[in-house]
Amino acid sequence: MAPGGIGTRVGSAIGAVGGLSFVLVNAGALPVPVDTAARVLGVVGFLAVLAAVVLGTPARPGPDGPPGRGQQVRWLVTTLAMVVAFVAGAAVLRAVGYPDLQVLWVVLVVGVHFWPLAAVLRVPLFRRLGLALVGVALAGGIARFAGWTPAAGSAATVAGLVLLGFALAPWLPPGRTRARG
Repeated sequence: MAPGGIGTRVGSAIGAVGGLSFVLVNAGALPVPVDTAARVLGVVGFLAVLAAVVLGTPARPGPDGPPGRGQQVRWLVTTLAMVVAFVAGAAVLRAVGYPDLQVLWVVLVVGVHFWPLAAVLRVPLFRRLGLALVGVALAGGIARFAGWTPAAGSAATVAGLVLLGFALAPWLPPGRTRARG
């Protein structure tokens, strides 16, 4: 394994597993052959992240080493709150007759959970990831209420691809900025 960024490696691996899971579980909501293309893209993205985690050196490493005790406690509280929100929100959605929106609820809650984690783990990229996932969940909800029945599964597939992209981001060279003047 290449040196550098154990925290980045772990975070990217977790994001890749979550992203691929979202894609594989939900791509069936997409029309043929888009569903197949999404699955292939998801697997290729997962393999790219896996290769980067095992062989690469992060271009933008995050904090190195394990989080401190206080960070671990805050991470645990955030993660437990996310799980409780999954269960409670899913129960409410089923009770009010919208079980198909449960997957969007999961995407929304996963997105929101990245905001406190950005501060707890000192990973600013998590703020942008959280915002992107919340945006995907809200867009999926709007599309669903506008009458597009496969919106929830389609948005969850997009969320998986977003997670894969963010999992790969630390391994890509920073973009060039234009000189001002």
